[in-house]
Amino acid sequence: MNESIINRIRDIYGRPDFTNCILPLEEIENGLNGARYVIISEEPLLLIEQHNDYNRLYYFFNKERELQLQNSKKILLGHMPLYADITLKGDFVFNNSVFDLLGFSPYRVYERKYVINDNLKIRKMMGTKYACVEETKDILRILNDQFDVMADCIPSENELYNMLERRQVLKIDINGDLAGVLLFEDTGKKSYARSLCVEPRFQNSFVGYSLFADYFLRHDANSTRMFTLWVDEANTNVEKLHDRFGYKPDGLKNYVFRIADTI
Repeated sequence: MNESIINRIRDIYGRPDFTNCILPLEEIENGLNGARYVIISEEPLLLIEQHNDYNRLYYFFNKERELQLQNSKKILLGHMPLYADITLKGDFVFNNSVFDLLGFSPYRVYERKYVINDNLKIRKMMGTKYACVEETKDILRILNDQFDVMADCIPSENELYNMLERRQVLKIDINGDLAGVLLFEDTGKKSYARSLCVEPRFQNSFVGYSLFADYFLRHDANSTRMFTLWVDEANTNVEKLHDRFGYKPDGLKNYVFRIADTI
């Protein structure tokens, strides 16, 4: 891999005026070496993260960004469906932004929420269990039925398998059927609730609340100090659930854009 590419990324890294990439530099380097990330243009520097059903764009512009944009739209042809995002605090102006000039359309806005684990008083309703690896395909089915593969961070089969082995997936069964799951990731003193999914026919039976309740109860306040999650701002159905557990926005938002067919 060309070391000059990494040096260019390193020079722009962490500057939202010139790049939308917040991935760890080590992950970018490993991805380029392993062909997960593909360079589709060097001027401007455009990377594509390849997935089975879609591609994701990361851009790195220099000070002559406006001039580089003139030819960039043509480069994106052949990589559909394509989406890109940017994470920052506060509101984002789409008109005449990089995404607008590249032909993207606004798609989703996610906000991050958090709550401090201060021995919260939680009422236990239904019991949960850790899901097992034999349930990988069933869990992927309900995730793919209800979430957007492009924007909702649905894990790959291999990634989900690893989460199941690490006991990071809680489930509730009702009458022998998988009623709901909660996927989470623990990192030091923080725990991130990645996905909550309840089968439609069980959505009025306290499954979602019970998954969150047991998720909190399984994390001792001495070892886990903060819980975080990302939620689609348009998903008002889950807002009351988050409020019951004390989640509050921290000001960080993730703006997602996409090109579904052609430019």
